Amino acid sequence: MSHPTSSYASGLHAEALERKAALRRDLRARRRALEPHVREREMAAVIGHLRALATAAGERPRVAAYLPVGAEPDVRPYLAEVARAGGSVVVPVCLPEWRLAWTEWTPETELVRSERAWVDEPEGERHGPEAVAAADLLLVPAQAIDTAGGRLGQGGGYYDRFLEQLRADGGGPEVLAVVYEHELLPAGEFPTESTDQPVDGVVTASGVRRFGL
Repeated sequence: MSHPTSSYASGLHAEALERKAALRRDLRARRRALEPHVREREMAAVIGHLRALATAAGERPRVAAYLPVGAEPDVRPYLAEVARAGGSVVVPVCLPEWRLAWTEWTPETELVRSERAWVDEPEGERHGPEAVAAADLLLVPAQAIDTAGGRLGQGGGYYDRFLEQLRADGGGPEVLAVVYEHELLPAGEFPTESTDQPVDGVVTASGVRRFGL
């Protein structure tokens, strides 16, 4: 027989999962419905902010970042600039047990469909957290970010597991999420749990906002 407190906690967990799932559905629909000119305008501003971050990191910045899927904010123009300027870029590869490895990327890198997720990945040598720990900046995807630094992902937990490990090993670079303007939400707009890893800041068309975590 379940302990009453345990049952209550399980109920709260299930409710939180459903709230996040419903919000994801709504946000995905809004993201897909963005007019092309709005998407292009916002991403041009975002790339400008990322370019300034790269300049602050030095002549040859080292960046770890996601490759966009579907309607996710497209950071590839920025990553291409970093690579062509002599910097380095590593991107994630999905591993068993919802883990991430990292491999080098350039604009010429060929991609293949992942065996474990609906993403395309390079077929290069796999590296562990040390490849990201050595980076100047880590850009992560998100469905939404709240003003307390909470991150709503896609629900797989890949980045939460990775960030937990990275921080346990000594911290790593600044972690910034990239979202569209309407996806920066007030604190408390979606539930966060103990396994949810916050971000250090967010990049939108309006600029870079850090949360002081």
